[in-house]
Amino acid sequence: MSSPGYEILSLDDPDRPLRRLGFRPFGVDCFTAGAAGGHLIPEDDGSDELEALYVVVRGRATFTSDGEQVDGAAGTLVHDPTGAGCEAVSAEPGTVVLAAFARPGETWRP
Repeated sequence: MSSPGYEILSLDDPDRPLRRLGFRPFGVDCFTAGAAGGHLIPEDDGSDELEALYVVVRGRATFTSDGEQVDGAAGTLVHDPTGAGCEAVSAEPGTVVLAAFARPGETWRP
């Protein structure tokens, strides 16, 4: 839904609407897995060097970075400051993870 001043999207939209939002201060995306064990965030080789913040919105996810695993329930925030890469797998059906990306060293000013 849109109006002249804003756009309203749903995290449940299967077409990943955050990619077409046109939000420019930093990158945003949403990852969803319908079944437990489904890949939410694919393993990253770190080549793009994007700093990332992942927020578990619904369900539970297991994050892996540098061989270390962290279990995150809804409300968990995982910060990858170096852009070294992080992988996440759904630990529950219907898990949703919101992600924000930026180049390291860039600073957002309100």
